[in-house]
Amino acid sequence: MLAAAQLLLAAAASRPAGVPIGPQQLRQMLFWTIVVLIIFVFASLAIRRFSRAYKANLLRSPARPTASEDVWKMHRLPADDDDEAAT
Repeated sequence: MLAAAQLLLAAAASRPAGVPIGPQQLRQMLFWTIVVLIIFVFASLAIRRFSRAYKANLLRSPARPTASEDVWKMHRLPADDDDEAAT
């Protein structure tokens, strides 16, 4: 919005008094104002979503440690192939 206002002021300052701004320039100014507004809205939504997710991540309880009692029960050694290798 600020850039569009500065553009309007610059266009008004560069024109002699009494010369109106043309419809093409008004359309272009409206177009760029809408583009900047859309970018601002999407950036605001992205920042809000990120901050909410970050806050939820900070406030969640720490994860439980993984149980380690049965780790070696799940491990299986490879079959002995010494008999075949010796022949």
